[in-house]
Amino acid sequence: MHFFLDPFSGLLYASYVKKRLDNFILYDIIYSIGILFGDQHRKGNHMEYIYSKEGEPILIETEQKAAKEDMIKKFRSCRKALGLSQSELSTLTGIAQSNIARFESGKYNPSLEMMVRIAKAMGKEVVITLK
Repeated sequence: MHFFLDPFSGLLYASYVKKRLDNFILYDIIYSIGILFGDQHRKGNHMEYIYSKEGEPILIETEQKAAKEDMIKKFRSCRKALGLSQSELSTLTGIAQSNIARFESGKYNPSLEMMVRIAKAMGKEVVITLK
């Protein structure tokens, strides 16, 4: 079991090795103890880390946020370059305009199906690349 301190919340986290994935060891947080501020553990109130093979902690939420923002930017700029409004894109895809607006504002996590529908309506395709 490994322990690490989250500098933002002041919580001490305990984790254990869950499984190995190529060059990464994935850690799954099983509980947190509010040592510094006496915080109580609340379901969903934890930060999730993975560790590189060198043992460096990687805050996965930061990586996910960056990938999501990049994806949203690409979809939005493509729509605007084609001169499509959200309403017009909604008509082409059959996806509610409010869902497109929430997706573009970052308040909605789209499914792969939704991204493919939007991309195809704009004459594009979704390509996932691992670097």
